[in-house]
Parts: sequence; structure tokens; C-alpha cells
Amino acid sequence: MTTVPQHRAPPSPGSAGTAVDQVMELIRGRGGRSTPTRRAVLEALVDAHADLRTADDLAAEVQSHYPSINGSTVYRTLDLLAELGVARHVHLGHGPSRWQLCPDRPCWYLACTVCGKVAEPDPAMFSALVTDVAERTGFVIDAGHFAITGTCAQCAGPTRKVTRPSDGIADRGPEAARSSSPTSRATSRTGTKSDCH
Repeated sequence: MTTVPQHRAPPSPGSAGTAVDQVMELIRGRGGRSTPTRRAVLEALVDAHADLRTADDLAAEVQSHYPSINGSTVYRTLDLLAELGVARHVHLGHGPSRWQLCPDRPCWYLACTVCGKVAEPDPAMFSALVTDVAERTGFVIDAGHFAITGTCAQCAGPTRKVTRPSDGIADRGPEAARSSSPTSRATSRTGTKSDCH
């Protein structure tokens, strides 16, 4: 992915225009045209800051400022921006994908399947995984295209399930000591319907 200026905090007055101008210059440098529609979509992406927005949300934002730009034009522009390496979409589980400007670093997302909360952990947490997968298989992971789904700590509560990669046995926190029978361990390893989302 290409490094593109992105705001992680609300932009100061005038800085959003600067970021849009930088991205428009990048688009022109890659043979793309600078059009008012592309500029409007970029403005919506920059205004979103670090938030991930659906194409429908971005289309509504663009149309609130530029009513003559229809939704299908916004969707085509997002696809073009993705082809140019300026924007990307992220799948956070079920539902529509979300869009953002391409970040200047790998991004990983954790999406809670219970409350819908999305967290962006430090990418260093995954560096050993990325390296291990590449060394063992030659496969290079595309960080951030799909979120890692599961249950956040708040939704899981005290009975949260933690799987240790070394043995594949689930540890259910305080419940683990009470459920040490071979049947309960086998059930947690086989993944009954209650264990799957």
C-alpha cells in the first residue's frame, strides 16, 4: 500500500485541505484526473479521520455538501481510489465494508461480534505472527483487509474464553477450575455451536 497523509486526530483549520491536495497530487502523479467528485470523496474520507465509514455513509456525507453527486458516482470513485492505492476497504465481519484512506502503517482491527466495537491495536502485537506465517508458508498477510472478530473484554466478562496456541485448550477464566472433566475439555476443543460465532 502507498503511504498517504491521514489524520488520526481532528484536523486543524486548513489542514484537511492540505491533506486532500496532497492526495489529489498523488492521484495526478499516477495518471488519474483531478475532478470535483474525487475531491469531494477525498474530503469525506479525510473528515472521517480514523473512523471507518461505509460507502453509504460517505455517499450521504458527499451528497449533504454536493447534492448533484449521486451515490453510484461515489461508489465508482471509491473503487478508483482503491485501484490507485489511495483508499481501501476493510471487512469488519457481517455487513458492508468500511472505507478509509490508506494508512501509513499496517493496521489491524479487532471487531466485537457482540457490541460491534472496533479496536485498532498496536501492529507490533502481530509482527511475530506475520513473520512466522511468511517464514513457514511464504504467504504475506494483508494486514487490515479483514478484521479479527471475536468478543471484546467488556462483552465477554469474567467468563471470557482465552485459547492458548500451544495446546489449543480453551481457558474460560474462573470457570476453568470448575470444568476440568474430560468431557468439558473435549467439548471446548471441538467447538460446539455455543463456542462459534
